[in-house]
Amino acid sequence: MARETGKRICIIDDDADVRNSVRALLESYEFPTIDFPSATDFLAATPPADIGCFLLDLQMPGMTGLELLEHLRSTGVDTPAIMVTANGQRLAHRFVRAGALAVLRKPIGDVELLHWIRKALADV
Repeated sequence: MARETGKRICIIDDDADVRNSVRALLESYEFPTIDFPSATDFLAATPPADIGCFLLDLQMPGMTGLELLEHLRSTGVDTPAIMVTANGQRLAHRFVRAGALAVLRKPIGDVELLHWIRKALADV
């Protein structure tokens, strides 16, 4: 299979099983990935410049995915973001206002996730 893109998908989720399964799926389609177990770990790192899309979990200890997205937007980072949640549909309007491209409910279907990842990267 041909490499989808040179841009990395940045997965930020406190659930290691979710990170590992999403990373395995995306890498099987040759999407390069990088992942972090929390928003604070992401902010403490020096993120690579080649991030093409964020995949953010809503519920994480400390800073939530929504708070991270709002922080990124306030600092001028306009990289497409997809929000993932098990129970945050009531906050969908805040995700959209913060600049999320999509809000996906867990468990995420492979086809749905790949659709939104490709859409996000097409916008980069």
